[in-house]
Amino acid sequence: MSSGYPSGLSASAFELLIRAYWSPTAWDDCKQDGGADVRVELVAAELLDVDTKRLTERGLAMARYILELPLPRKVWAIP
Repeated sequence: MSSGYPSGLSASAFELLIRAYWSPTAWDDCKQDGGADVRVELVAAELLDVDTKRLTERGLAMARYILELPLPRKVWAIP
């Protein structure tokens, strides 16, 4: 994992993580090119259980964190 992101995950892995959180068929949908690589990334980060094809507790926590993260606010301040 060397994507440049602090987590080491690629943007595709983040997308699949969120899709898997919402939809049990996300794994079937990702059979396009690169889908297997993304799953390997999620397994290596311990976010996906390879046997059950379900997110681990760590994966669920990360997906919830991403979904609950507030958007940045624009604040004007005079120093």
